[in-house]
Amino acid sequence: MLTPHQYFNPKMETIPRDELRMLQEKRIQFQIMHAYANSTLIRKRFEKAKIHPSDIKTIEDFQRKVPPMEKDTVRDEREKTGDLYGGVLGVPPTTSLVVGRSTGTTGIPTFIPFTSEDISRIAEQWARALYMVGLRRGDRYALKALFFHMWPKPHEKGAELLGLQTLELEIIDVELNLNMLKYFKPKAFWTGTTPLLP
Repeated sequence: MLTPHQYFNPKMETIPRDELRMLQEKRIQFQIMHAYANSTLIRKRFEKAKIHPSDIKTIEDFQRKVPPMEKDTVRDEREKTGDLYGGVLGVPPTTSLVVGRSTGTTGIPTFIPFTSEDISRIAEQWARALYMVGLRRGDRYALKALFFHMWPKPHEKGAELLGLQTLELEIIDVELNLNMLKYFKPKAFWTGTTPLLP
């Protein structure tokens, strides 16, 4: 069994199951209410399914009643309305955002907006994951990813929360990457959608 020092956030990572479920349901209810009030696409889909956020009280309610969405759902809404974010933006359009995107290999890229709060939450998830695989403050860590996806931003922040020495590798220069890895000698290396060798 893991002991508290083996967790990045012992309080949240060892929360009793019943407390975890209560927290999850509280957060689901908040998220559903927020999305319904602020996202035009979510509201439309709920109205079409004849459900209201007040109908969602449990995880089972969420799984059974909330209409599923796919990327095409968002793309279709974008095409119909001209809304860059396809009706899913849940904050005022004047909010400062970091915008990631899909590759666009099947057409126009899907734009994915993140607030600073979103990035902070995702960063802690990355910190937990990096801690779980054995990285600790001061360890060397190498990262290579497609930066247009935006995922490296919270990933880097997670490594920073953990106190890692993080090296960002080049996207294209294979020889330079190999030399950097040889001399930097990271304890761990992560790559997302791109392999080490393009």
